[in-house]
Amino acid sequence: MKNRYIDSIKQGLAHTTIFEYIAFKSLEKYENRVSDPEQADLFYVPLFAALFNGLKDYANIDTIILPQLRAIGPYFDRFDGIDHAFIQMLFSQSNIPLTVEHQKSLASMMTLGDVNYEYSITHMRESWRNINFPLTSNIPQQFDVNSHSSRHISSFFIGQLELSGFDDAAPIRKGMAAAMRDVPHSIVIDARRYDNVAGVYNYNFSRMMINSKFCCVPHGDGPTTKRLFDTFRTLCIPIVLSDEIKFPFEDLFINYTNILIQIPAYKPQQIPLAMSLPDKERIITMKKNMVRISRLLEQKFDYKVTKGDLMWGWLWVHYFKLSTVAASKRRTLLKSRYLD
Repeated sequence: MKNRYIDSIKQGLAHTTIFEYIAFKSLEKYENRVSDPEQADLFYVPLFAALFNGLKDYANIDTIILPQLRAIGPYFDRFDGIDHAFIQMLFSQSNIPLTVEHQKSLASMMTLGDVNYEYSITHMRESWRNINFPLTSNIPQQFDVNSHSSRHISSFFIGQLELSGFDDAAPIRKGMAAAMRDVPHSIVIDARRYDNVAGVYNYNFSRMMINSKFCCVPHGDGPTTKRLFDTFRTLCIPIVLSDEIKFPFEDLFINYTNILIQIPAYKPQQIPLAMSLPDKERIITMKKNMVRISRLLEQKFDYKVTKGDLMWGWLWVHYFKLSTVAASKRRTLLKSRYLD
């Protein structure tokens, strides 16, 4: 299924849409792509769901997308969609194509911008189909791992402190800001997303991050926030205050204990302690590891699948998933009575 607007998307890419554009173009050119659906192990559905945030009715999974898939042929219903892959690089909510309910009930594989950690552990049989992927940072990768002492900002944060519409973000962020203001040489900028005066992009925040020793990364619209991936590019040691965050490729390709510090979201008073823990040698090691993972997390427009890059990782993840569902594809799936 090819959407008519795909070719125009690149002009208006955001950090929530870049990966799916790259995935679409890469799979279009992929050497193992087949033209015969009968030979396909995986069906990728180019949904570009993040573009329909707040506009679910224009890309409703149940009333628009699935009927289109069924009109193409019997392939979706053949195995109840378990061999179909969707991408939505934004947290699920009620007014976006892949809702929280779809995470539980749609049998297909989903690449998401956010997957709640607790849900992934306590509902493993549901959540194994889903994986979260890195949001895009457009900051050039820094490589000077020895620059810590020349960074004059001790801790840095830029973003909205009031996010009352999203979970518990506001109290977490306000508590974090209060704790940071007690740390000498720290900078907290309460920037609005869409504000002509106090907008985030009115500040040269990438330069500030490059000149910061530590960057605080709190719970955002969802557990994950783009600023986390900015810290990896700027080699600013991230202090994460998000209890529900699940990191991309966590325990698969990346050990995040080697590149960040995580403290309880509601204990921001631990920020000074977190800053004091790593010595010089540990800081250099963490920064080297950030550089090491940069290739895996980088969004590249060469549309090639190369060992060690992001699309390579995406395909490997789906290989693991396809291996898991292979047995299910040999029998008729029954509807779960728990979903009635």
